[in-house]
Amino acid sequence: MSVVPPEHWDRSRFGRFARIGNGADYGSVEVAEGGYPVYGSGGEFRRASTHLFDGESVLFGRKGTIDRPLYVTGKFWTVDTMFYSIIDRTKLVPRFAYFWATTLPFGAWATDTALPSMSASAIKAAPIAVPPLAEQRAIADYLDRETAQIDAFIAKNEELIALLTERRDSVWSDLYGEAVAAGQMLPLRRVVASIADGPFGSSLTSAHYADAGTRVIRLGNIGIDEFKPVDEAYISDEYAASLAAHTAFAGDVIVAGLGDDRMPLGRACVLPEIGPAIVKADCYRVRPMAGISSEFLAWVLSAPPTRGLMRLAARGSTRERLNTSVVLDVAVPVTSPEIQARLVEQFASSAARIDAARRVAEQGVELARERRAALISATVTGKIDVGVAA
Repeated sequence: MSVVPPEHWDRSRFGRFARIGNGADYGSVEVAEGGYPVYGSGGEFRRASTHLFDGESVLFGRKGTIDRPLYVTGKFWTVDTMFYSIIDRTKLVPRFAYFWATTLPFGAWATDTALPSMSASAIKAAPIAVPPLAEQRAIADYLDRETAQIDAFIAKNEELIALLTERRDSVWSDLYGEAVAAGQMLPLRRVVASIADGPFGSSLTSAHYADAGTRVIRLGNIGIDEFKPVDEAYISDEYAASLAAHTAFAGDVIVAGLGDDRMPLGRACVLPEIGPAIVKADCYRVRPMAGISSEFLAWVLSAPPTRGLMRLAARGSTRERLNTSVVLDVAVPVTSPEIQARLVEQFASSAARIDAARRVAEQGVELARERRAALISATVTGKIDVGVAA
């Protein structure tokens, strides 16, 4: 249900109160020290010898990250994928405009789903309800205070999440060290019975997907020592039969051959009981030899030391991609089945406690962000009265 602004607020379009300026490439003006800030969607990241604008402004993403407007003041430069606004401060308080901008439905306005983009005309056409200047200032001051408290809470919890993640990796690395001390390091090719990679993209494209049939295992299904049941995809059983060489069964270990900082390269998981499946490109199906448990192999491949080795081996590719020979050359510790079971169980017990604490902190961050967005939306539409007379 939409909120109707107070009657004394001026309902208009953002373009009535502001002009939109285009950012520019900063290469020719970049300096190592001094100068003026260069802003991208994530904030300041370079310095420039000159500036495009001097004053208060709200910055909008033009391409890529378009849903994170920024409030800046002073002399600055913006990259060519950012817009800046030249606001008529006799009619619109820039800080009020910033809070209003955070409520815009950027996702619905994006012109290209592959690389989201915004046009200056769309920003200028955005509807805005503007109270008198004194009320705008009061709203901006109120939101500055309230969001600062929420942001501090979020920052504290994000710091806790980072510490818990480091603690989890530390426990993992320590137990991995026990595996190394108790056994011997062997290349994966001496530990697995077989390995299979996913078919090339031309062999399995979106045109082959079906509503039901044989499950396709994609990168999104491979967590860090955890199978993620999201991102379900299927191909027909008949087509799957033609890709039999890429089949994985329950108990096989699936390795990610492509990754990023959030979902790292080399992470692995055990395939659960979901029936025969086909691994997609950049995924590897590894079947351990007798005496090596799938749970231990997925755990040791996902361990921070092994992931580090895989990342080093994959360097030289712009996207840090693994291939079968790199995977098979990675050395892993091999020890007795009894020690394998103990280490996996010991880590699971420790990780469960850490993960429970991390989930609480993550839920706190999520709820705080929702509260922040709701508070801003309610205030800039007049649903919350900050105590200034009309």
